[in-house]
Amino acid sequence: SPVGNGGTFTVNGVPLAVYFASEDDVMDHILREVFKAQSQIRFMTFSFTRDDLGLAMIARADTGVVVEGIFETTGSSTEYSEMKRLLCAGIPVMRDGNDGILHHKVIIIDDSTVITGSFNFSNNAVQSNDENLLIMRDPDMAALFIQEYNRLRAIAKTPDVDCEG
Repeated sequence: SPVGNGGTFTVNGVPLAVYFASEDDVMDHILREVFKAQSQIRFMTFSFTRDDLGLAMIARADTGVVVEGIFETTGSSTEYSEMKRLLCAGIPVMRDGNDGILHHKVIIIDDSTVITGSFNFSNNAVQSNDENLLIMRDPDMAALFIQEYNRLRAIAKTPDVDCEG
């Protein structure tokens, strides 16, 4: 999209924010939400290679916020993936255990805010791709995403990562 045209809305009493990459500085909106977390951050991700987001999650964990997540297996072992950084910082992250591809791009914050859309947590999403992001502030909506997270977490696999090397 040549011009960012995101904005905030209320639909049936639910506050929503819609943003489009690369024009709307989508990653800045994600980082702001992560830094607002008071108790818990859960994520499900196809691609997570953004250092700033990984460091933000570690920073929140260092303040006592519970951070955990699930990575798509494909690409999670590359040097660019944030999986190793998070694991070695003590954050319990898992690899997807389903037979297909985990294509979610979801962050659930404090059981009430859901961040989702086509936007991967990657440099390509920030710099090159046309992507969308939706931020919803609704505990009922968050509960649905938490159910999906728990379903995937139950079949996820513990990654074998060497934090010494």
